Amino acid sequence: MSAIAEQSTFQSSDGHSRIHYEIWYPEGRQPRAVVQMVHGMCEYIGRYRPFAEFLVAHGLVAAGHDHLGHGLSASPDRYGYFGETLGDQFLVEDVRLMNDRLRARYPGLPVLLLGHSMGSFVTRDFITRYGDRLAGYLCLGTAGPNPVLPAGIWMAERQIREKGPLSTGEQLTRLAMGGYNSKIPVRRSPYDWLTREESVVDRYAEDPRCTFTFTAAGYRDMFLILKRISSRRWAEKVPKELPILLAAGDADPVGDYSKGVLKVYKLLIDAGVHPIRLKIYPGARHELLNETNRAEVFADLLDFIESCIPSAAEPAPSEETSAS
Repeated sequence: MSAIAEQSTFQSSDGHSRIHYEIWYPEGRQPRAVVQMVHGMCEYIGRYRPFAEFLVAHGLVAAGHDHLGHGLSASPDRYGYFGETLGDQFLVEDVRLMNDRLRARYPGLPVLLLGHSMGSFVTRDFITRYGDRLAGYLCLGTAGPNPVLPAGIWMAERQIREKGPLSTGEQLTRLAMGGYNSKIPVRRSPYDWLTREESVVDRYAEDPRCTFTFTAAGYRDMFLILKRISSRRWAEKVPKELPILLAAGDADPVGDYSKGVLKVYKLLIDAGVHPIRLKIYPGARHELLNETNRAEVFADLLDFIESCIPSAAEPAPSEETSAS
């Protein structure tokens, strides 16, 4: 089934930035559900095209936007920057704005949310506010509670005071990600922790939309979100009957080699959230959608998505099919 790709922009919740988004949908066929994808730190939604086309081939709409400070939503001199203040809130509210747009465009269709890495942090915050509008939630490559977060927030705020919010955070990068390659025996680049697929690593290393350094304000905002989602209180605010899939590789340093992901799983279980699926892939690193076993990952994610689509649901006509 061929996919139609569409690109446009909407105004960010910050009140002035334009947010780039992309939608992939099946040609000549009524879609069965919508999967909204939220990308990670130092990347952009265009990197999700192979997974989006896989979803379209199975009769689904795939869509997502570039965060503030990323991809086509920012100029290079604003990469890694969400705002002088309230950037952590803008990230979450921009997911809501994109979600609003998709729900209006595809009325009656189930909408699922997928968040990867930093996108998983943002979407975990999102589901405590807007989870009741979702048919399911896929959380990929997330992180567990981290005891260094208070120190990271303090360091970021100090740098903002001393050097400004747009100053780049090399020291903060070392704090946050300095050891990510430490367990890889043969290191080809600083990005080997992303995936075992060398061609993906090479393309990432050559892409200026991926290899920038976050600003001090950007790190502060990301750390603030992580702090919010790392407590029992967060888990207790997640809708109790929201279907959730937690997926990660056991060689992913972001999730502390699956130990952090297991802590998130336990927080949700203890809070009475169900049903929850947990999938840990042996040997897989951070980017499950770009891993050497991605065919297995794609199939597992599709199986979860299918389980969240009401079999008897009759979606309202979308603008693509109603025009055909």
